[in-house]
This record gives sequence, structure tokens and C-alpha cells, in this order.
Amino acid sequence: MSDSTSLPEGVPDVLVVGAGVIGLASAYYIKRAAPSARVLLIDKAPAAGQGDTAKTAAAVRDMFSSEISRTLAQTTICYYEDLQRMHDVDLGLEFIGYLWLMLEKQFQQFGAMQENMRRDGLQFRVWSAEELREKIPGFRPSLNHSDPETQTMNLRDITGAVQGLRCGIIAAERVVKFYEEEFCRLGGVPVYSLPVEKLLVEPRSRLGIDGEPFEWQQKIITGVKTPRGEIRARKIVIAPGAWGRELLDPIGLDSHMNPVRKMIFVLKGQKAESLLATRGFNEEGVLPVTVLPVCGLYLRPNPREGSFYSAMSEGLGRSFALTEDQSAEESFYIYNISPVLSNYFPVLKGVRPSSMWAGRQDWSCTDKNPYIFDKGNAIIVLGTSGNGIMKADAVGRVVAALSRGEEVAELHGGRKFEVSKLGVADRVIEHENFALE
Repeated sequence: MSDSTSLPEGVPDVLVVGAGVIGLASAYYIKRAAPSARVLLIDKAPAAGQGDTAKTAAAVRDMFSSEISRTLAQTTICYYEDLQRMHDVDLGLEFIGYLWLMLEKQFQQFGAMQENMRRDGLQFRVWSAEELREKIPGFRPSLNHSDPETQTMNLRDITGAVQGLRCGIIAAERVVKFYEEEFCRLGGVPVYSLPVEKLLVEPRSRLGIDGEPFEWQQKIITGVKTPRGEIRARKIVIAPGAWGRELLDPIGLDSHMNPVRKMIFVLKGQKAESLLATRGFNEEGVLPVTVLPVCGLYLRPNPREGSFYSAMSEGLGRSFALTEDQSAEESFYIYNISPVLSNYFPVLKGVRPSSMWAGRQDWSCTDKNPYIFDKGNAIIVLGTSGNGIMKADAVGRVVAALSRGEEVAELHGGRKFEVSKLGVADRVIEHENFALE
């Protein structure tokens, strides 16, 4: 789309910083609700969706114990489904399912939640360890506990699994393309290759005195400084993903999130293909997105490529610090991922990644749900915690409602959602039992 080298003239009504899927969806819904508004979207990358969004594993799920998470994900997934089914927009959405492998305690805890989750409309199936053994080639739910490696890693047997049925995979680049094209079709203007050097904080009412703004003045965020000059707008939306703290820390604004690095490794070859061809879980005849009960490790199938993504986020001992070099480390796979996979899936023993990459997730510091709040004339939208793709449509609608000063957003399907639930002062915090961590 547009990668104009010149900025549009005049002061935009809304400036959106960040052209990942969250920024794009926000810009689109702001523009859709106010067709005459001048909405400018900027990003430091040369094209849309090239930051955190491009590095995601691109999976979607509605299986959350948190009502807020379910609402954001369910309405977003339903919107994607309707786009594909009713409007012929191919987003690569395939409901191959999510499969949570569970230890005994986890399986028992889920048993106590089943009735409530079904009542709330979640569709899932429960599998025993024996059923999993029969269906998944090369899967070993009962480990060899005399093995020194198994003992050292303190790995335990799988008791059963839960498969979310309205969960699966999607093509992130197609979701990005859809929101970008719709934004531009409505007259929105994206400008790329334009990094933000800092946010501009100024007094709402200038006095013309050196040193403004003073602490006793009402201060607002009026725009951004870029290598091509300052851009001011009547309203600012800040949605830069994991790079949010780089912009907010210097002006003393709490982002309520930390950047966490996730490394993704591509597993290909005959061994991976034999595991991929698992029947009985879905119409596609492939293994669902499979979550292991160790450090959020999961396998995400790529049926068209005959491969898997194997992914894990960094934990305690790893820095939150951001660097431009986001290269993955093969040693991370060898020492952190491969030993776990090899125990539960012996068929993958000795498989080395054919390619790899790393990206950052803006991890919410409280409940893994996004923070969306208005502060000093700016709407901050951060903390999607690796759920950006699967909650983007709902988040975009909430941001747009907040930009209009509305207390309730209308999500896809007409579902009402109180904007304050994702804010700071009146935030509703719910414990999440299905977080990938």
C-alpha cells in the first residue's frame, strides 16, 4: 500500500502510531466510524505488519477461562469466519483445533470447570491419554521415569487432553492486508519507514514561558517527533506493541507491560510430516496446535508446508531489554525445546530446525489482557500478550469507541463491551487458566 515519502498536509484528526495488526484494526474502525476524519497511520517498518505481527505463530483460540478474553477472542474469530464464509475474504482461517496436553492435576482442575465452560458456549472435546496414544503417531504420554534426562527435567506423565474446537490457525499477512486495504479504501493514509523518536508532551494551554510545561500545567501528548519533522494531531493512538515502553518510559507514562521474546523454530522433514498426518481431530487430518505442559511450549502445524512451528517464550533469567537484532538462537532449541519434545514425541528426536526467528510480545503485567486507556489526549493500547491476532478486531473496536468518548463498544455480532474493563482505574482483572506460559 502507500509508502509515501511526504507527509499529508494539515493536522490529522487522529494519528495512529504502529501498523501492526492492533494499530491497523484501530485505525480502520476509527476511520469507519468517522468517514470525514483525517486519520494518519505511521510505522517505522517499510510496510504494514512487519514488526511483532510478522513474527507471530498466527494461531487463534477462544478457549479462555476469563470471560473478557473469551469475549475479545470469540467476537474476533467470528468476524474472521464471517469474512471468509460470507464475503469471500480468504484469511487462511482453519479450525484445526488447539490441543492442551495436561498433567493429572491440570486435568482434574479442568474437570471442575467443564460445566461452566460449556454453558458459556465453548466447544471442546476431552481425550484420555490412551486415546491420544492411539491417534497421534510417535506420542508417548507415559514417560520412562528411569531415564536420567526425564528425571533431571522433572517431566511427568500426560493424563489427558482438551481440544478446543473453534481454535486453529490463520494467515497473519492476510489479516494485515485486509485491515490495511479497508483503511485505505475509506481514505485513511498510511506512511511507512517513519520511526517515532519521541512523543511530544506540551501544555494544553500555552503561556509562552520558557520551560513549559510546568508541573502545575495540564499536560497532554500532542504528537510525535520523527526524522522528517514533528507531527501533531487532535488525538493520538499509541499501539507499537513490544516497543511501547521505548516511547512511554521517557515521558513517565506506565505502559503496564513488558516485552518478552518468543523464539519460533521450523521443523520439517519425514519425521515432522509423519506427526503432522494425525487423523481424528479435525477434517484436515492434521495434528491440532498442541500445547505441552512445560513452559508454554507448543507445536503449531503448517499443513500446506508439511512442517511445524515449535515455539517457546523466554522466562526468568532473560532480559526484557529490546534490541533491533531479534535473531533466534539454535542453542535455545537444542537445550530448552528439543529435550521436552523428544520425551513426549520420540518421533521428533534428532530433528533440527530448518529455519528460525524471534519476536517480541507486549506481555500484560497483570492479567494477560490488553490495556486500553486514555491518558493525556492519547489512547494507549498495549499488552496483548501474544494474543494480538486473535483479539485484534475486538480491540480495534474498543479503541475506536474510546476515541469517540464512548463507554461501551459494540463488538462483532452486536455484543456490547464496557471499555473501562480494559482500562486502568476500573479494570476488571480475571485469572486465566489457559495462558500459554
